[in-house]
Amino acid sequence: EDVRVEIRAGGSSKHAVLKVGSTYGTANEKLWDILSNGDTGTLQIRAANDVYDSASIAMTITRSGATAGNVGIGITAPLSKLHVQEASSGGAAPLDQDKLTIESDDTDNFLYFRGTATQNQGLIFGDGTRGMGNIYYAHNGDSMRFATNNSEAMRITSTGNVGIGTTSPGTLLGVHGSGLFSSNLTVGGTLTATSTVLLATTAGNVGIGTTSPYGLLSVESGTEVASFWVGNTGSSTPSLAVRG
Repeated sequence: EDVRVEIRAGGSSKHAVLKVGSTYGTANEKLWDILSNGDTGTLQIRAANDVYDSASIAMTITRSGATAGNVGIGITAPLSKLHVQEASSGGAAPLDQDKLTIESDDTDNFLYFRGTATQNQGLIFGDGTRGMGNIYYAHNGDSMRFATNNSEAMRITSTGNVGIGTTSPGTLLGVHGSGLFSSNLTVGGTLTATSTVLLATTAGNVGIGTTSPYGLLSVESGTEVASFWVGNTGSSTPSLAVRG
């Protein structure tokens, strides 16, 4: 036969309590209560004394209603499967799909992954396959990596370089592959091309020195100097010059 130990309270508003600890009955007692709350039906673990004190509750497990089975740390009415609260923030309540809630009123909230200098730490997403997406920090080399469809898509190196389509960007932004800018692209320094370059407007016209090219190619300077210049490297004498 099964062996069962039951602790029952004498009424619906009474609490059934199991006290665990040492030095009971002394001024320095260090007890924990495992308590079945007769008012709410929740199971609670609290730092114990001889008086029921909701402020001392460390953990709550709910029993009934829409929140049944929720676990609260620092909160007596957890609103998600795990709800960790330092103090009420007064913010919007979590939704049903929010399985983890971390809440505070006046301090920043962080998830802290603690490990060694050679570990990878992060978040992993999966469906039928584990790791279809992930965000993780590689301590060996100190890079932040982002993966989709089980393949790395972007990396930020220890020097702050961002690589898209490459794991070793040599500049602040390294993109290996094609790209599309649907709006303006502003370059504050020199634009260097190592392959074919095509600059075009939406009408197919190309403008150099103008944002409103009148033909397939418009080269404008706005001064009396040569608008179009062809010459040898290091020479100030052009082989071909076109003035406006």
